[in-house]
Amino acid sequence: MSRGSWKNPIRSSPITTEQAPRPSSLEASGNYSLDLCLALHAADGIELSVINPRLARRFAESLGTRSKTNPVDARVLCLYAQRMPPLP
Repeated sequence: MSRGSWKNPIRSSPITTEQAPRPSSLEASGNYSLDLCLALHAADGIELSVINPRLARRFAESLGTRSKTNPVDARVLCLYAQRMPPLP
């Protein structure tokens, strides 16, 4: 894929509650997560938790997870969202 033909999937397709699970969580990663946070916040019916990376790592360690890969991170964040209710 050439660099000029890349499309941002967040800006090119609307986010609906049918496409996104509730609750949703993501790890704060500075400016990289800001657009996604704003889009999810604007969508109706989505509870968004932005998780401190250190807390996510400590939570993963409490589960006995040592690996730091995208699939493992996704599972850990999913478990975090299920077990830790968002604060008002």
